[in-house]
Amino acid sequence: MIAYDVIKELREERNWSQEQMAERLGMSKNGYAKIERGES
Repeated sequence: MIAYDVIKELREERNWSQEQMAERLGMSKNGYAKIERGES
């Protein structure tokens, strides 16, 4: 399993949106979405 898959899985287990996860990490939603897509 690749790191971005693990991150997405953790977010989904908590029923958090990408926006909620980004806020918790102190980053933009777009920046976080790129991580989930493996673009970062």
